[in-house]
Amino acid sequence: MSNIPVLIVGAGPTGLLMAYELARHGISYRIIDKKSEPTHSANAVAMQTRTLEIFKQIGLADDFLRVGQQCNAICFYDNGKEYAQASFTHLNSVYQFILALPQAATEKILDTKLSELQHHIERSRTLIDVRINLTDIEAVVQHEDGVQETIRCQWLLGCDGAHSTVREKCEFHFPGDDLSEQFVVADAALDSFLPHDKIHIFSAKGYMLGTFPLGSNLFRLGANMQLGYSRKDYTANEIRELVSTRSSNLLSVRDVTSISPFWIHSKMSETMRRGNVFLLGDAAHIHSPVGGQGMNTGLQDVHNLAWKLALVIQDRANDTLLDSYQIERKPVIKEVVETTDRFTRLLLMSNPFILFLRKQLIKLMLAIPSINNYVTRRMTQLSIRYQSNMSMSDNAGERAPDVMMSNDSHFYDYLNDTYHHIMCFTGERDIFKMADFCKQIRFELLGPYKDIIKLHLVTPHVIDEPIDQIHDENNAIHQVYQIKKPSVIIIRPDGYVNYKSTNPGIQEIKSFLNGYLL
Repeated sequence: MSNIPVLIVGAGPTGLLMAYELARHGISYRIIDKKSEPTHSANAVAMQTRTLEIFKQIGLADDFLRVGQQCNAICFYDNGKEYAQASFTHLNSVYQFILALPQAATEKILDTKLSELQHHIERSRTLIDVRINLTDIEAVVQHEDGVQETIRCQWLLGCDGAHSTVREKCEFHFPGDDLSEQFVVADAALDSFLPHDKIHIFSAKGYMLGTFPLGSNLFRLGANMQLGYSRKDYTANEIRELVSTRSSNLLSVRDVTSISPFWIHSKMSETMRRGNVFLLGDAAHIHSPVGGQGMNTGLQDVHNLAWKLALVIQDRANDTLLDSYQIERKPVIKEVVETTDRFTRLLLMSNPFILFLRKQLIKLMLAIPSINNYVTRRMTQLSIRYQSNMSMSDNAGERAPDVMMSNDSHFYDYLNDTYHHIMCFTGERDIFKMADFCKQIRFELLGPYKDIIKLHLVTPHVIDEPIDQIHDENNAIHQVYQIKKPSVIIIRPDGYVNYKSTNPGIQEIKSFLNGYLL
């Protein structure tokens, strides 16, 4: 009987990222998947801006940027005429775009990175039963040859998708609604004069067609079928006709490589944690693919939970820290499920008056810069903010944005590890006063927390002091973080601010950290 700290069930993007994160934190685990080989289809294709920031922070962004197609905007069409555009070029991010790439490519990159860390996926392993004991969990796993193995673990992570066995065996309630209409996704080579660096959405009279560029004239297509009944198979000719008709001949299909029908479900688990069992990704929530939120939401589940679980396993944090996973993530997920469901239903409306109002509403909203910014920040998941007892001050819970300091230097380069980062901003004045305070923090905190905290002095002027300094030469970091006077910010390992003060005190900082760290 195998005995390990963590068992990850499911090796899609969510499970793979969890495996990579735990490996970075030095946590032992096994990751199993019932499939005999990796995903070969496109599946999820949209990688949102916030996900790219996360990958930058953990050292993976460049691998994805090399193979993905940058999409700078979403264009909306009615009867072949563009009437609105949601642009990403104004986003407060180093990555002012959505990246499109097949899920197979995402999994391949993560799998390769796992191999570099001397970890691997155990394939053709099917979870068939879970027994939760007082002190551990027993997971019964069946191998391809029928042999059964019992894996004893302390923590069980269900990353096994919409039909999650972990969710079923551990009796998580998974309520929600379904759309009765059938949809289809296809991968195809298209001929078009439309920009290949934008996503194009065609909708009118109850139909919709979305096209997502994958590079080299390849596109992911998504559409509702308007049949009133279900079919298992569709032909390439039907896809060709559908695309030509709905795009008003702006698009022409040259070759279709795959076609898959699907139905939209909007569901989320009532709880994401039961004892030492957690649900992440599609195992915890499924919803409309409109907006490209699904995979990204799962990846952010991982980034939120991994560092907390690692600290608990290493006896550096209280077990109650893990309660913040559901507290922080569930409101975010609830909003994603509800918003994507509403927008999908809006796109499928066929009433002429409603269609007119829809068009005018989208056109008006995206023509106003502030509303355009609001919409695209939510779509790209940059607006996510956590509310929990882990945060202090009005700004806490917000993402810590990356800053391009020079052509080859980013603020996130200093966060590329598993630590909490205490940033002491000097402002233009009181540099030496803040340096002294920084040294006091080092004296008080780096003894008990030296393995989980790093301390930085963020200053526009390098000074002769034995302190780790981030040279903010042009005040770029100060400006992005809206620092006008000496301040202290604490950034969690997942890149979110959980403490900010313009009048910091040593005891206040110590009390805050002692609230969940050991």
